[in-house]
Amino acid sequence: MSQRIIRFVPRTVRPGAFPAITSKPSPTVVILTAVWGRLEVTRVWYQFARRMVMQCEKAGMKARIVVGGDQPEHRLLAQEMRAEWVETPNRPLGAKWNNICESAFKDTNSDYMFVVGSDDVVSPALVNDYIYHMKKGTPYAGLQSCMFFHVYDHTLFNFSQLGVTVGAGRLIHRNVLSTAGFRPWMDEKEKGLDNSMDTKTLKRVVSTTRLGTSSSKFIVDLKSDVNIWSYKRLRSVKPGEQDQPLSIMACLPEWAAIQRLKSEINSQIPSQI
Repeated sequence: MSQRIIRFVPRTVRPGAFPAITSKPSPTVVILTAVWGRLEVTRVWYQFARRMVMQCEKAGMKARIVVGGDQPEHRLLAQEMRAEWVETPNRPLGAKWNNICESAFKDTNSDYMFVVGSDDVVSPALVNDYIYHMKKGTPYAGLQSCMFFHVYDHTLFNFSQLGVTVGAGRLIHRNVLSTAGFRPWMDEKEKGLDNSMDTKTLKRVVSTTRLGTSSSKFIVDLKSDVNIWSYKRLRSVKPGEQDQPLSIMACLPEWAAIQRLKSEINSQIPSQI
């Protein structure tokens, strides 16, 4: 099967109130992420993404995997994993994510964008909740907590927020995205992208459907050495939060691959002579 490669072409769409949403029994979702480095971790992400595609198809839906970046090794990996590739500069990050989003939705009828980092994995039970809301026609849904797993120390903790949704796992209907011309983030941002989406797109037009989490319904962020927000820094924000039992991770079909990441990453580091 030939790979679909999208070349980003800028355009301008005037923002406005989002059109009414009609629920569909078989909507199409775009599983969307941006990539840079961390090839071993991204391979695990693709395992999750392919699994989510299968869960959606089993529920009578369609799903696309759309990935963007500028590294040749990631373009080849996207081709290997049957993902659509958006060639876009890595900086600034806000523009990078916007280029991927706009390219994924222009000239298509896809209904939802599901935003995840290329180091995020979503449990099967939580994917089913998202499927329910996509079929229902929910404009915007997200979570107020995210698990973080350290691939070297094999420690796990939960990071929760009050009043706002975390960036990973945001599910947004195309009608909401259209109010920002399918560019929901602020182009110039390098950090604080979640807040920039809130300010630019979400807070003006849509209320949040907050999904519940549990020991079987969660998103986990796989923290290695290459992250905008390190595991250590995030852990320092929640010093009183106790580590979670690793048994929680067993519900993930990707758990065995996650456990192997430490040795796989170490094998890629040149030995010091």
